[in-house]
Amino acid sequence: TARRSAADGNLKLYLDGSWAASQTLASHYTITNRAWSLGRNGAAADRYFDGRIAELAIWEQAHTSSQLAAIHDYFIDRYDL
Repeated sequence: TARRSAADGNLKLYLDGSWAASQTLASHYTITNRAWSLGRNGAAADRYFDGRIAELAIWEQAHTSSQLAAIHDYFIDRYDL
């Protein structure tokens, strides 16, 4: 799970519900009408994710660390992982 702060551009990456890494990104994005994909490297036609994606969720608001941990636990229970 990734969470980006619009205030300071800080991107936090969570792995298995716990904070794993962070990086500061540019504070703006360019919106385009290009298609996007999930599980594929857009720069290479033959580089795809070799696995399964059970569910995808996109939220318009940032979640707290405890909310992300709860979401993680929900999916662990749901899929008996």
